[in-house]
Amino acid sequence: MTALYIILGIIAFFVIVLSIPVVLDLEYTDAVRCKVSWLFLKFDIYPFPEKKKKEEKPKKKKKEEKPEEKKEEKPKPKKENFLKTFYNNQGLSGVLELLNNCVAALKRFSVKFIKRAVIFKKFHLDIHITEDDAAATAIKYGKVCSALYPSLGFICSNMKVKDYKVNVLADYCGEKTTVEFVTKTAFIPRALINAGIALVFSLLKQLLKVVISNNKSCRVNVGYPLKES
Repeated sequence: MTALYIILGIIAFFVIVLSIPVVLDLEYTDAVRCKVSWLFLKFDIYPFPEKKKKEEKPKKKKKEEKPEEKKEEKPKPKKENFLKTFYNNQGLSGVLELLNNCVAALKRFSVKFIKRAVIFKKFHLDIHITEDDAAATAIKYGKVCSALYPSLGFICSNMKVKDYKVNVLADYCGEKTTVEFVTKTAFIPRALINAGIALVFSLLKQLLKVVISNNKSCRVNVGYPLKES
């Protein structure tokens, strides 16, 4: 009986731990910042924390040696992050296409399980559209709205979103198109595990249906051979 209590206690402990959400903070303004927190633990995913360089002890110079001139160290060029590079290469239309593809992938997955596993605690999006002239700005604004709002509507209607602010403006006086995005998403591990298990079982169910139907067709062909002419 004691062993049973211990097993039940271990199961209850894991259920409680896996019910604590993992929070992902993602921000894109002038640069991308991303961090993950769980309970009192916090990790910076991007940008990576810089490692502290160890201070080197100065070497003693010999009297006979002449002092060497210090070489000027050229600053290393900073590598652009993936999202910024993607935005610069593909533009706003490419980012929206990427968003729509991600939403389409979510639709293929069971929304019922995702709603339990993913919670948007904060979802802020601010887009100012600016083109060369007013006509081009208005056309681009219409295209962005038609591409963006169906995806946002799916997210809001099928997922839990608490703090939601979306602002899309046609900026006729601006210099260039700007995008700012801030989100705080909570993932519940236990619900994600349940969703993954349900997805695996649904795929196995479909696979079994195909196997059983093929076996039946083979039996029918064996049981009723073709008549010789």
